This record gives sequence, C-alpha cells and structure tokens, in this order.
Amino acid sequence: MTSRKWVVNASPVIVLADIDCLHLLEGLCTELVIPAAVAREIRAGPREDAAQRWLEGHVQAYIRHLEDVDPTIVAWDLGAGESQVLTCAP
Repeated sequence: MTSRKWVVNASPVIVLADIDCLHLLEGLCTELVIPAAVAREIRAGPREDAAQRWLEGHVQAYIRHLEDVDPTIVAWDLGAGESQVLTCAP
C-alpha cells in the first residue's frame, strides 16, 4: 500500500460518526492527522455526539498541535480548523 496521509476536518469525522463508520478513517490511510483546532470544534458539539466520544478515545494520538498556520492560508480568512487542515495537508 502506498503511503497516504489524511488530514481531516470536523465535518467528515462528525458524519462518519453518525453512520458508525469512523473505522474507515483509521483503516484506509497510513497516517491520520486531526489538527488541534478540528478537535476543539468537535469537542464543542453535544456531549452525546459519537464523534466526540471517538475523539476522547485512543485517537488522541492523531491530534497534532500546530505552532503556526501558513500566512497565505491565514489571509483566506477561514476558520481555525480549516486553516490548520490546509497547513497540515501534504
């Protein structure tokens, strides 16, 4: 299998959690990255949310804390999660 790094935003995590398919995130890539701002967005949701429960489990190892966001991306005025995803993306 070729190396595939996936950097995910909150929406795919939330939707895959809703349909009980979060295993696909870990099973279909070789490296999974969840930027810290994305994790904060998911944690801001309802407590009973499946995405939030998943995030609090063993996936803590996938969360990446970024010191800086690419200045070009900052200029696009996106949300923090989207900006960190684009900064981390290969």
